[in-house]
Amino acid sequence: RRHLPFLVQEENFFLKYSLARDGASLMTLLERARNSPRTILAIKTVDGDIFGAFTSSPWHDKGNNFYGSGESFLWRSNNDFVDSRDDTCYAEDLRVSKFSVEAFSWTGANRNVQMSNFKRLIVGGGEPEIKESTNGNSWGFGLTLDGDLSRGSSCSCATFGSPCLSKSPEREFFHVENVELWSLTPASTIEQAEKLEAAREFIYKHSKLIEI
Repeated sequence: RRHLPFLVQEENFFLKYSLARDGASLMTLLERARNSPRTILAIKTVDGDIFGAFTSSPWHDKGNNFYGSGESFLWRSNNDFVDSRDDTCYAEDLRVSKFSVEAFSWTGANRNVQMSNFKRLIVGGGEPEIKESTNGNSWGFGLTLDGDLSRGSSCSCATFGSPCLSKSPEREFFHVENVELWSLTPASTIEQAEKLEAAREFIYKHSKLIEI
C-alpha cells in the first residue's frame, strides 16, 4: 500500500475483471474498467511471475493515443503468490502483505503512461536520452497485453525507468496464466462499490451531453 497515492492508501479493492472468471477478452476488461478511476492490473504468467501496473485514469478504448497521469507505476512481485480470496472487496492490497513488491514510479521522461484499444493494452514506453545498461533487454513498452490476453511483453522503458518485468526464458515475451483488474473503492461491499460506479457513469454521460 505504501506505493499508492496517499489519498487512496486506505481504500478497499473491488475485483472488476478476472480472466479465469470472465473469459479471455481485452474488450471485456475495458468495458468493466471504464468507470474505475484508479485500478491495479495484476498478471500471473505460466512461469510463475507476477507483475502489473497501478493507473489512475479509467481504462478505455482510445485508439493508439497515450493517456494517463504521473501517479501511475509498474510493479513486480519478488516472491510467490498464493491466491486464497473470494470476490469481496479487500483492504489487503491483493494480499500484498504476503509478499514483497518492487514499484517503478513515473520518471517524468515522457507521457507514455497508458494506451488501450481492443487489440492491445500498453503501460509505459520509450527510450531514455542516455541509454543505460538493461542487462541484455531491449528498450520499448514497459508492459503490453495482446487482445486475447494469452500473451504479452515487457521491456525496459523510460516512462517508469523500469527493467523487463518478466523472467520468462523468451526474455521480454511471456505467456499469461491469469489477468486481474482491481478497482480502488471507499466502499466496503460489492453492492456499495457497484452503486458508486453506476453514479460515476451517470455523471460522466451527462457531463458529456452538457459539453455538446
